[in-house]
Amino acid sequence: MKKFLLSLSIFQLWICTGFGQDIGVFQALAPSAGCELGQSETVTVQVFNYGNAFTGSFDVSYRLNGGPIVTETINMPFSFLQNSTYTYTFLTNANLSTFGTHAFDFFTTLAGDVNNFNDSVVGYMVDSDQLSEGGLITTPETTVCYGSNSGLLTLTSQIGNVLNWGFSLNGGVSWTNIATSSLNLTFSNLVNETFYRVNVKNGLCPAINSNPIQLSLDQPTVGGFLSGSDTVCFGMNSGILELASYTGDIIEWEYSVD
Repeated sequence: MKKFLLSLSIFQLWICTGFGQDIGVFQALAPSAGCELGQSETVTVQVFNYGNAFTGSFDVSYRLNGGPIVTETINMPFSFLQNSTYTYTFLTNANLSTFGTHAFDFFTTLAGDVNNFNDSVVGYMVDSDQLSEGGLITTPETTVCYGSNSGLLTLTSQIGNVLNWGFSLNGGVSWTNIATSSLNLTFSNLVNETFYRVNVKNGLCPAINSNPIQLSLDQPTVGGFLSGSDTVCFGMNSGILELASYTGDIIEWEYSVD
């Protein structure tokens, strides 16, 4: 008996919906997700007439992030035909300047609406992304030994995801991509002065490159040649030894008696 009454009620609701006034928000058209959305974003919805043709006025509302409800009245300038849509842009814009995901709820209010279950769109999400920031590349040493070197490059303070690294052997005139999305990059055995940079993209915002870092090279150390007298008088001698053809800085001199 209970099942019969429930079925009868649903049938009666369907009959009412088909022949009464029934208007609801069908979908949200704006705003859309974007990069650094502003304090005054346009809000637009599409309203659907599920019931009989309607002439008159009704309210349409939205709530942003669970905050105050914004309600405006639509005065239909023509007969709102059954199974047709009407696009409405709110006069009150939405503040989406805070970065992150924003949640909208939309609904209509019509006196005598026979089905309130189709009045609303709940949980319409809009992302506002922060501008991409390339960040800073660091490494313990920016000058390394020619041909015999290794090290780790680390990206910090970036905003967004790493798309790839890149390097240049001609001072940044042209770049070659390195297919990695890691925050770290190793290098080894460089024989050319090399610039590195990182390409970073945050959400829907344009990608941007970090400032490049330059790795300079010191030529390999060469000990050079000593010149001077190699035979002197026992116990009574003096002279000058001279170093030539060396590469690097003199750290100290050494001697051996055995």
